[in-house]
Amino acid sequence: MNYYDSLHLVMFSGKGGVGKTTISCSFARYWARKFPEEKILLISTDPAHSLGDVLQSEVKDIALPITDLPNLSVQALDAQKLLLEFK
Repeated sequence: MNYYDSLHLVMFSGKGGVGKTTISCSFARYWARKFPEEKILLISTDPAHSLGDVLQSEVKDIALPITDLPNLSVQALDAQKLLLEFK
C-alpha cells in the first residue's frame, strides 16, 4: 500500500506555473480509480480556473461528477461570490 493511499486530504500549493493543477487532477483521478467505492472531491481555489482545461470538461462553482469517473466530483470555487457572501 502506498503512503498516499491512507490519506483523507491532500493539498497542493506553490507559486504559479509549477504544475499544481496538473498534479492535483492526476492525483484525484488516481484516487478515484484506486478507490471506486469512495467519493473523491477535487476543489480549486485558483481564480484562473484551469481545472476544466486539464480535465477537458466544464467545471463550475458547484461540485459535479466528471463523465468517465462518476465517483470524482470537481468544483472551482468562485472567490468573488464567496467574498460577497462573507461580507
